[in-house]
Amino acid sequence: METRNVVKTVITISYKMIIFALVVILIYYAGGAAFRFGVSVFNESSMSDPSMARTKTVIPDNPSIEDVAQALDKAELIDGTLLFRIQAALSNYSKYFVGGTFELNTGMKPTEIMAAITEQSRAEAAEKETK
Repeated sequence: METRNVVKTVITISYKMIIFALVVILIYYAGGAAFRFGVSVFNESSMSDPSMARTKTVIPDNPSIEDVAQALDKAELIDGTLLFRIQAALSNYSKYFVGGTFELNTGMKPTEIMAAITEQSRAEAAEKETK
């Protein structure tokens, strides 16, 4: 009887140690993935070399962040819509997106693209045209 209790205790402790080890491994990999995603959000990079040719991109009128992300992803100016949507939500630019046709460069970083498709950039472009 006593041997059964010892075996049962050893098996229970072994089971708990395996579960604990799996939880630690899961936390390690989840933490690594979260860190890499955070680096992607805050350490911006452009899609290609800044000397690349410009591309015309059409943003629909009264765009949402999703509309802008889809248009930029289709034009291959950003690396995925999720990352851009998070960057836009964290920035102050997302409130001022406007529709229209924009000439953007694949060498631009997401923040530069967001600055180029805001109301202020449209006003500056109109001001230059009137001069």
